[in-house]
Amino acid sequence: MRLSRKVVRVSWTLDLEPLTVENFMELARQYADEYDIDPEVFVRLITQESGGDPLALSEKGAMGIAQIMPETARDPGYGVRPIEDPYDPVEGLRFGAEYFRAMLDEFGGDYPKALAAYNAGAGRVKEYGGVPPFKETQDYVRSILSTSGDLTPPPPGPPPPRGGGEALLSGEDDEEASAMGLMGLLQGIAQAPALPRSLPTTVLRGRGGSGTSAIQRLGVRPLA
Repeated sequence: MRLSRKVVRVSWTLDLEPLTVENFMELARQYADEYDIDPEVFVRLITQESGGDPLALSEKGAMGIAQIMPETARDPGYGVRPIEDPYDPVEGLRFGAEYFRAMLDEFGGDYPKALAAYNAGAGRVKEYGGVPPFKETQDYVRSILSTSGDLTPPPPGPPPPRGGGEALLSGEDDEEASAMGLMGLLQGIAQAPALPRSLPTTVLRGRGGSGTSAIQRLGVRPLA
């Protein structure tokens, strides 16, 4: 999929009479093709937003078939042309397609992120590094893409070792001492004549959880 936006010059031959949802959705598909968007995704977006009703008005003030907020209509940013009348279905679909294309460009063609940005704002997607953990936004993306499961990006993992032998036991001095003591304890158990089949939970955990961290970092597995 191309990630660069095109300057679109639309000359529709589609007859919108009568004004039916089916005709609006056909127009949505044509706009999707013009803006290099998956037509099925854009039709589902419009269906999710307004059900194809050009006079739709949400409780939050989103207007028209593409549910455009007043401030976004006036100043959409991202090189998107503003819209004067969000209740005009042709202009509404043009704006919705152009704005969604801009969100795809902003997030490298990632459809879940672009959809989340259309629903919750690009700033929230950047803040959370992916689909925000809001139920409305999660359900919105899941419904359009027909996916299931948690869309929230996982939290960042632990920082990588800093290098050197002590990096395996990075932390405060007391944590390092505790971890080294644990290593000695494990070595002593390994050399003992009678090896127990399991270690006490308190031994594996250590003080304040530092023992567990040391075991994980050193790759030492508890005895079965």
